Amino acid sequence: MQSNVVRLYGKRDLRQETINLSPPQEHEIIADVVCCAVCATCCKVAQLGQEHNRVPQELAQNPIILGHEFCAKVTEVGDGVEKSLVGKSVIVQPMVYKSGFEWQAMGHSFGEAGGYATKIKIPRQFYENNAIIEFSKKGYYKAALAEPLGCIIAAFRTQYHTKQESFKPIYGNKPNGTMVFLGGAGNMGKLAVQLWKTKSDENAKLIIYDRNLEKLKSLDEIIKTDDRIKAYSPQDENFIRSLAATIDDVVVFAPSRDMVDLGMSLLAFDGCLNFFAGPFEKEFNVPVNFHNIHYLRHHIVGSSGASGEDIRRALQLIEDNFIDPSLIVSHIGGLNCVPEVVGNFSAFGGGKKLIYPQTSLPLTAVSGWSVEKEEEIVNL
Repeated sequence: MQSNVVRLYGKRDLRQETINLSPPQEHEIIADVVCCAVCATCCKVAQLGQEHNRVPQELAQNPIILGHEFCAKVTEVGDGVEKSLVGKSVIVQPMVYKSGFEWQAMGHSFGEAGGYATKIKIPRQFYENNAIIEFSKKGYYKAALAEPLGCIIAAFRTQYHTKQESFKPIYGNKPNGTMVFLGGAGNMGKLAVQLWKTKSDENAKLIIYDRNLEKLKSLDEIIKTDDRIKAYSPQDENFIRSLAATIDDVVVFAPSRDMVDLGMSLLAFDGCLNFFAGPFEKEFNVPVNFHNIHYLRHHIVGSSGASGEDIRRALQLIEDNFIDPSLIVSHIGGLNCVPEVVGNFSAFGGGKKLIYPQTSLPLTAVSGWSVEKEEEIVNL
C-alpha cells in the first residue's frame, strides 16, 4: 500500500515522496493520518539530523517520517491487535518506555511511522506498551494537541518541594505559592497557563514574563478573567529581578541561558526550577550556585515527553472544555507545506501549524479554529 510522506534524509534534507508500506505484522497497526501539528521539536530534529539522540544513525539510508503530535484513523491491524480498533481515531504516546528502546520516539526514529504522512504503519512496541490512545469526540486537532498538553502535565508533575524535617518530596507546584513562567507567552506557555488555572489554589499566584510583546498580547484572552495572573514585558524586567529569592516555582519555556540564570535567582527557600525548553545545543551549560542547592534546598528538574497517563489526562481536560487548544492554532496546510514550514519554522510566526496530510492546501493563516472549520477541510 502506498503512502505520501515527508521524510528526513539528513540535516535540513526534507523530501516529499511516495513510499510503499509493508503489510502489518503481529501487533502492528495501519492508520490514515487526519491531522498533525508542527512542533518546534520537529524543526530541531530536522536541523540536527542523526546528531539528535532519537534519530537512527546512517539517516541517509534510514530516512524517518517526522511528526509526533497527530491523530489518525485505524484502517488495518496485524495479528494480536484488537479488531475493534479498526475505524477508531487514535493518538500515539510518542516515547517508547521499554528497556532497550528508550532512544526511540514516534516522529523521530521510524521510516514508516510519523505524522507527516497520509498512511502509516505503527510499530509493535507502541501497541505492546499501551501507547495507542483512543479518541471518540469531535475535533482531530484537539486530539493531536493533547500530546503537547500532556508534556506540560508531565512537567508539572516533576516539580517538587520537601517537608521541612523529613526532606520527603512533595510533587507539584507549592500550594498557595507563587509560580513564574519565563518565556511563558508562547504556545506551550498558553497551554500551561490554562492548565495552571485548572489546578491551582485560590490564593496561588502566577507571573508570566516574556520578551515578545506580540505573544504577550495574545495571552489577554486567557488571563483577563483571573486576577491571580499577571503578565510582564521587557520594560518590567527590573521588577521581575526584584522578586529574587521569593518565588516557589519557576518554569523556563525558552532555551535561553539568561532566562535560566534569571530563574535560579528568583527561587525562594525550597524553590524549584523546571527547565522545560529543549535546547538545540548538547553543551547547554549554565553556572549553578551549589551553595543554594545545599543550604536553601533549591531544586532543578526537567522532563521530555509525557506518559500515557499524562496524555489521557490531557484528552480529558480538552474534552471537558477546561483547556481550549484552538487558542494556539495560527495556520493550516496540507502535506505539501511541511518541508517549508519545518525548514523555516521561525519565518511563519509563533502559533501552531496544523497539517492535514490527506489534502493539498497552501499554508493559510486562521483565527478561531474550530471543529466546524476542521470538518470543512477534512471533508474536502
